[in-house]
Amino acid sequence: MIRHIWSVLCQSASFDAQTNNVSLQNILESVMVFGEPDAAHPAIVQAEIVSLWIRENIDLPAVGQMQAYYIDPNGNQSPPISLELNLSQGVFHRTRINIPGLPLIAKGEYIFRVEYQLQGDTKWILAATMPLLVLTQQPA
Repeated sequence: MIRHIWSVLCQSASFDAQTNNVSLQNILESVMVFGEPDAAHPAIVQAEIVSLWIRENIDLPAVGQMQAYYIDPNGNQSPPISLELNLSQGVFHRTRINIPGLPLIAKGEYIFRVEYQLQGDTKWILAATMPLLVLTQQPA
């Protein structure tokens, strides 16, 4: 079994090769956009979703996959991005999903969802939700 520890939406992350520690920069909770974004004129931001996973039983290897996607303020869902969760060699596993050009097409709340499933299972299990509030301000 696999257990989700945490997921964070941030602008960037840095992984130290010697210590394997991670530094998260500019955690995203809200973004201020000047003007009114729409599908023809989206605001574009850099984002990453970094997650930490652990074996449910530390003595038993586990394999599965995770997926992340968002739902925009209009209720539209982005295509999911999937990654393997391989806890066969180690107790912990980090995943990092880079979203180089996240299009913000409306003001309001974007909900990012992280889900996982165990190898051989078809059911996705919700691990985390992260809101990103897009606020607008008219240029002066």
